Amino acid sequence: MIAEPKRGYHGASLFNTATDWTKPHVSAKAFENPLIPNQRLRDIYIAMVQTRLLGKRKPRTASIALGREALWAATAIGLRDALGDLVSETGAGVALDIILGAELKKVVSGKAGGSPHRLPTLGKAPERLQLALGAAMALKAAAQKNVLLVYADQADLPRADWRAVLGTALGGELPVVFVVSCEAGASYDLAALSQARGVPGIAVDASDAIALYRVAQESIGRARADGGPALIAAVPFHFGSAKQRQPDPVALLGGQLLRRKVCTQAWLEAVEQKTVAMLAPKLTTA
Repeated sequence: MIAEPKRGYHGASLFNTATDWTKPHVSAKAFENPLIPNQRLRDIYIAMVQTRLLGKRKPRTASIALGREALWAATAIGLRDALGDLVSETGAGVALDIILGAELKKVVSGKAGGSPHRLPTLGKAPERLQLALGAAMALKAAAQKNVLLVYADQADLPRADWRAVLGTALGGELPVVFVVSCEAGASYDLAALSQARGVPGIAVDASDAIALYRVAQESIGRARADGGPALIAAVPFHFGSAKQRQPDPVALLGGQLLRRKVCTQAWLEAVEQKTVAMLAPKLTTA
């Protein structure tokens, strides 16, 4: 079982089965935050475990980077709730299909098909982001209250180009939310740059799925209501020594769910065991 790190923290099942392991097994009724339903928290955890373990298959079928499960799952999972939303990304592979609700068995067998949310992937980041802006303009023109999530790394563009992209999104009041992975020691603060450009920029702990989900839902809701673009900067937060390793996002969320009485330890273990069983015999633990 993935061990929970000893540190502080911030603020319907994907398997579609009726087996007992899908139930949280909590005797006392857990507090239900209306902004983050307990079932959604469990779904995020399942998606994070599935994408991590799927990424260990050989040949590799999910290229999502280890340690970024929270960034992907907590922000994209909200797009299950509406038709017509779009995603611009590179690197997630079929992991994105799982997060958006595809059954793991179908993904493993190759029968899931591509997600209707996904935009075509171009070779380099500048071209991909230009295509994304064009898609956001089309959503705006259609007036269907749909949104576009754009996943990127801060290093994909130089500072001046980020300013230009954000300026275009702001000028068109586009329904787009940028979810950007920011490395420690970056030469500039992208969230601050976004705010200075006039686009709300929010720095969030890249390991904290709950914090990422709350910020993403607020940003997506704002975009749906014609509030314009926003940028989420997923920053590696460290506690204690600056050299301390970034916390494991899967273990961190598991610990948060236990403290909130959203599930039991037995349920967390069942999620991992069931996923391993579905991926066997091609799953590796290396």
